[in-house]
Amino acid sequence: MTPEKKVKNKVVKILKANDCYHFYASTGGYGSSGVPDIIACYKGMFLGIETLNHTAGKICGKGLDPQKIKGIIKWIRETAGEEVFLTGSFIIGLVGETEESLMDTASWLKEQQYLNKAQYEILFIADDGGRTSNQFSESQDKYGIHELRWNPEYYWKHATMDLIRAKEIALQWEDMLSDHSYTGFERHADYNTSFWAYPRLRSFGLNHNTATKVLSSTQIPDIVYDKNLEWISNYHSDIINTNRLSVEAKLVDLSPNNMRAAFGHTGA
Repeated sequence: MTPEKKVKNKVVKILKANDCYHFYASTGGYGSSGVPDIIACYKGMFLGIETLNHTAGKICGKGLDPQKIKGIIKWIRETAGEEVFLTGSFIIGLVGETEESLMDTASWLKEQQYLNKAQYEILFIADDGGRTSNQFSESQDKYGIHELRWNPEYYWKHATMDLIRAKEIALQWEDMLSDHSYTGFERHADYNTSFWAYPRLRSFGLNHNTATKVLSSTQIPDIVYDKNLEWISNYHSDIINTNRLSVEAKLVDLSPNNMRAAFGHTGA
């Protein structure tokens, strides 16, 4: 059994003992040798909900019925209690989304008591120059993108909405949800953490309850900044140590005779 396999078995044993969801990631040959390729979820969940409009969901590859999505979120909270930090993300302005469906989503967000945090972003349609293109920019006719420009000002428009109206609806969401009694609400681009803030805080040594309080607060305590700076300062040295080569350098004989022998050519 390889050293990596031994480590992997120990990690999986711990995950199973704590009833953690986990799976083995496919790294395509780009993983670090000796590091088990395991993705696991423990007490922190990020849900890429994006929309509760079934039509918009199917267009962007999120085909689950909205009522099932709501039911799953409710089930997670009722089953896990406060032992899981639950984050849901939404996109305002998806193709197929309407003003009415977005305000229905906002009403549901205001009424629900399940998500610890809800983050939103406004639909971004990348340019079609091949540098940052996505499915909407590459297939504008297919997805009903009627107008897309970058200069002198970024703007998009599709059958049910345009960028200006999406921004107006985002402000309405913020007015409705800023004082939610349970769920923290924010625009992802404006917040000083990321989707993966919970696992980062846990990696700093904060326990579940402390990490949850930090993420639910409007202010980040100094210890988080200090721990983050410490992590950054160790980042490069950790990469070097993780990928350090154990093979000793050897001189290679590139003389003509040796090269001919290596390739089975005797010169005859």
